[in-house]
Amino acid sequence: MDLFKKEMVPIIMNIDRRMTKLNLLFVFAIFWLQTPLSHALPLPTPGEFTIKQVSSQKILYVHHTFGDGHISNSVVKLVQYYLLNANDNYQVVFPQMSIERSDIQGSYVAIGYKGNPAETDIVKTMELKGGLVASYIYKGSYTQIGKAIRGVFRRAVDTHKYIPAANGEIRLLYWNSIDDNQPENLITEIQVRIEKLGSFRKHTMRRIPTGNRLRSMISL
Repeated sequence: MDLFKKEMVPIIMNIDRRMTKLNLLFVFAIFWLQTPLSHALPLPTPGEFTIKQVSSQKILYVHHTFGDGHISNSVVKLVQYYLLNANDNYQVVFPQMSIERSDIQGSYVAIGYKGNPAETDIVKTMELKGGLVASYIYKGSYTQIGKAIRGVFRRAVDTHKYIPAANGEIRLLYWNSIDDNQPENLITEIQVRIEKLGSFRKHTMRRIPTGNRLRSMISL
């Protein structure tokens, strides 16, 4: 565990720069759209850290890459889809989210759904796999969320029971909107996919990413 924690230190330090950039762009997109993304959701308790099992979820998503320009371009496409193409075949399930992991070049801007929405050339559907996550309810400005994300990684490792999953998956769930909240009152759930340490060692030790490979998974 000590060797792994030493390996994780430079990785975690890169998260602040990467996630702050992602979320600042996302905030600007929300502010510009003036869309009530939260739909008065009941808010989780700020400061709460839990290890929990999340269920698989069907999502509508837009794949955003560097070549797509400002992330607002992708947010607009997703919001336009579910606002302009609303019908009885499906309904969206808030909160809206963003997803990053090692097999995604860029990120997904996504929202859950129930029913049977039609795909387009831009808006796709998929099932987001459930699993074990370290979850932290962050309250505050998106400009400081990188520090909170680093904290989730550290707290998961410090349990000596869990390890971040090999795919480096991070989900951010946006529980309320900047439209009707001051930055210091924004609620974001940070979910980091994890695995039980014993199971990871027994079944996947050969796959543990180290050095440059691990750094490339969660740094720009």
